[in-house]
Order: sequence, then structure tokens, then C-alpha cells
Amino acid sequence: MWFIDKRTIFEPKTMVKQSINGILIFLGGVLLAYALIDENTSVYIKIIGLVLLMFGAYRASQHWVKTKDDHLDSDES
Repeated sequence: MWFIDKRTIFEPKTMVKQSINGILIFLGGVLLAYALIDENTSVYIKIIGLVLLMFGAYRASQHWVKTKDDHLDSDES
């Protein structure tokens, strides 16, 4: 049976970190969308948007890798 330990998901520190990752991804996407809509956008806006998007995605994927087997630990105990 697939089981996720609720402490891992609802731990305040984890929720804050994942929220920051989500905000970074969202802001990066907004900046890139703005750059696509407005033709006179600076290249720096595009670069900052891409960096924010990729940094947020990197941090989120690192968190997922660290917690992917948490449900297995709770089944053993």
C-alpha cells in the first residue's frame, strides 16, 4: 500500500521551502510571459525570469529527490 507520512508533507519548514520554490517558479514564469507579450522588453528581464524559473525548479526537484522514499521508512517502523 502506498503511504505518505503526514509529518513530511505538513512540516512547517518543508511547507515554507516548497512555497518559496513555487513563488520562484511563478515569478520566473510571469517575467518570461511578460517578455513574450511586450516587444520592447529588456534582455535582462528575460534572463532574470529564466534564472528564477530554473532555480525554483532545481530547488523543488532536489526536495523531491530527498523525500521520494519517505513513505518506505514509515512502513518499516
